[in-house]
Amino acid sequence: MLENAMIACSEELWSNGSKEFDFWYSAYHTLFFLDYDMSESPADFHPPAPFTLQELDPTGVLPERVYSKLELLKYLEFGREKCRVLIEGLTDEKAKQRFNSEFRNYSVLENLFQSMRHVQHHAAQLNKLLRQHQDSAPNWVGRTKHPLHKLNQHFSRLSMNPSPNSVSSQNDLILETHQPFSFALTASVLARLPQHNQVERFDGVAGIHQRAIQTSTGARVITAKSHAKGLEIDDDSPEAREWAITSFGLELDPAPFYKVARKDSALSSAVNSLAGLRPPLMTPWEAWVAAILGQQITLSFCLQQISMVSKRFGGEVAGQLADGSSHLFPLHPTPEQILAADETGLLECKISRRKTEYLKTVAKATLDGYFDGVLDGDVTDVLEHLTALRGVGLWTARYWLATTGRLDFLAYGDAGLNAAYKTAYGSLDGIEAWGEALGATRGWAYYYLIWHTKYMK
Repeated sequence: MLENAMIACSEELWSNGSKEFDFWYSAYHTLFFLDYDMSESPADFHPPAPFTLQELDPTGVLPERVYSKLELLKYLEFGREKCRVLIEGLTDEKAKQRFNSEFRNYSVLENLFQSMRHVQHHAAQLNKLLRQHQDSAPNWVGRTKHPLHKLNQHFSRLSMNPSPNSVSSQNDLILETHQPFSFALTASVLARLPQHNQVERFDGVAGIHQRAIQTSTGARVITAKSHAKGLEIDDDSPEAREWAITSFGLELDPAPFYKVARKDSALSSAVNSLAGLRPPLMTPWEAWVAAILGQQITLSFCLQQISMVSKRFGGEVAGQLADGSSHLFPLHPTPEQILAADETGLLECKISRRKTEYLKTVAKATLDGYFDGVLDGDVTDVLEHLTALRGVGLWTARYWLATTGRLDFLAYGDAGLNAAYKTAYGSLDGIEAWGEALGATRGWAYYYLIWHTKYMK
């Protein structure tokens, strides 16, 4: 409820000039003491940058500046992780230990309950402010959407800005897929236009693909490489597995498309040169970001925007390239981070005010469950449901569906498709009839035709 209140707060209410009762300060105070109370040793406590120990000053010294919503949402996640680690490691002996400082003298278990009451108190206070000043507040939350999980890392490895050594290595995972499968071709499409795409990174010489993702134990850089049976990744977490299966299309079977493509001379030529390529899919949320930002602009500019917004709002994760050198990998922003993003920051990422509105619309819809079950729906009903949202037209809806796994959809009107089709067939005449004749494989044709005509010549 604290997180939802922070996200719902307007820029005007966030900081109104009265620091003692400012929304931002109450949120910061709550998060600071959550961080403090979840620490094993109060005497050694120090909050992560940019925060300081001023909040412990008995004279009531306030922070030197207003902390942004994004800074405090990151701090909230930091505190949440510390709380999870403490609870997961709680034994009878640990629960009886003393949390003793000039501010506290409780057992560890008592201090957990005290901290819970403190967070509840201020979450209620912030929701009251929302009611008073915005005439609205988030709904009651009866159960967390972030269930407890087993963490193997000691909480000292938690970091607001993870370092290369902050997370222990995981077991490698081999993922099998239908054959033929070309890791190099699929990774090339995934990391297309590398001079503009900083989120996905493919090193063709080393034969590895790297990407920063958020897992239940923190943000980390995942490395994928080819394997005789399909794909190998250096992390066996559920999130890494899901990313690899989705991004490399490992659950897709190319056989039905290849059978249809043999009847079309242009597609048959594409299959011959690109055998093993899989349509790289996206998670529903990342597909929305790409679909909204990609409206009426070039692919290169869209990838630049995604890279900028990832760095600005998702942050960066430290990792290593194939040659051992350090590198910062942008982390794709979450719906919560986009909702909390200020308009000025998005404008600095070259995102227009209108697209900012559209992004926030789909971010809120994502969190509200508006898209749950949509991918399994009837074509007509699905398109009607999606285009009911402001900023989502037919092209955007079809693009989103095709990039999330509904390969029976084709984004008619897409500039890349139009250019590839015109190159292959001489004009745009009959493009929709061509697409409809491909049936459930038309999404495959989109990737093969574009990459064959534009990038593989």
